[in-house]
Amino acid sequence: MKIYLLFFITFVVISNCLAEQDPPRILHGLFSDSDQTHVCYGSLNIDTSQFNIANSLNINDVGNPKNIKYPVLPLTYDPNNDVIYIAAPNNESKTILSVINATSGNLISTFKSISNTIISLQFDIFQKQLFAHIETVNENVTLLAEIDTNNGNIKEVLGTIQDSKPTHMSSYCPICRKYFLMMIEDQQFVYVGVNTSNQGGVDWKAKINYSPISMKFDYKTFTMYTTYINTTERVISSI
Repeated sequence: MKIYLLFFITFVVISNCLAEQDPPRILHGLFSDSDQTHVCYGSLNIDTSQFNIANSLNINDVGNPKNIKYPVLPLTYDPNNDVIYIAAPNNESKTILSVINATSGNLISTFKSISNTIISLQFDIFQKQLFAHIETVNENVTLLAEIDTNNGNIKEVLGTIQDSKPTHMSSYCPICRKYFLMMIEDQQFVYVGVNTSNQGGVDWKAKINYSPISMKFDYKTFTMYTTYINTTERVISSI
């Protein structure tokens, strides 16, 4: 069976080392093949290029990742319960939030209570909270909200971002409890920080002078990493 790797950039957050000595580099995530009704959950061994398909999921249950509006599938990992959360629209463009066992790939539960598009997901590993960046009915107005993991409902709106075009790029700091976003205003990228504690609020919006394509915050070193296209050099991207 020919397998194609999808949404590679999302897999790093749930990579697992499976041995104590010389551990293989394993990425877990969603894959698709020619089957138009299912997506596969499994792993890819970076060292050997070996695929291991753990489970096949019906797109009627979890949504169809090929229908996502933004370049990267909204996905985050809860290491406390070893589950991943993903959000994808079904073929009727209705958002489905799914909870999947990160080891077996078994579907645990699905929620359809959020009507608008989920742009990105982040999980606070210390507070054990799930957050989402969500579109609204108004153009360039989005919400940052906590999601109730018991029922998939919006538990609390923590911030409203006005006059900013959303992108898929986000990261999270569980120490300072901030959700980081890259958005666009007046054709320029804007770095946005939203507080997820103390009733929330947008902490800052700062314009940046380059065009990122991904971002990742390392809370252990308090460092934000971004990948961007370097148009002044012959390499295609820089960190």
